[in-house]
Amino acid sequence: MNIEKLHAAIAAICPIDGLDSSGKIYFKTEATNFQKLAAESIFANWTDPVEVKEILRSTIIERLESVNKFDDAIAVMEQPENLKAKYKWFSMVAIRIDDSDVRAVLNAISVNPDEILY
Repeated sequence: MNIEKLHAAIAAICPIDGLDSSGKIYFKTEATNFQKLAAESIFANWTDPVEVKEILRSTIIERLESVNKFDDAIAVMEQPENLKAKYKWFSMVAIRIDDSDVRAVLNAISVNPDEILY
């Protein structure tokens, strides 16, 4: 259980001093009964968020260049139907490894996305 993320989620809706993994929430005196119930509900139903890995764009460039596919990727992104991928590519420092637009570009240039986005 990611206590830090759980703490942040509960603290966003209820004033607390802290909590522990056993289910004890330490409420501040100003917490209302409604806030306490909401906090207890969050705790009872908590599942840790799934972290999605990102990869630096510079790393993707290096990997594409190593297989002589970087220019092909840029050419594909210049096509009108791939503008979303192009804007992501040029505006982001890191790309999610599950990004469907970038994976589609890699597929279009006959590169296995899993060999580049890892």
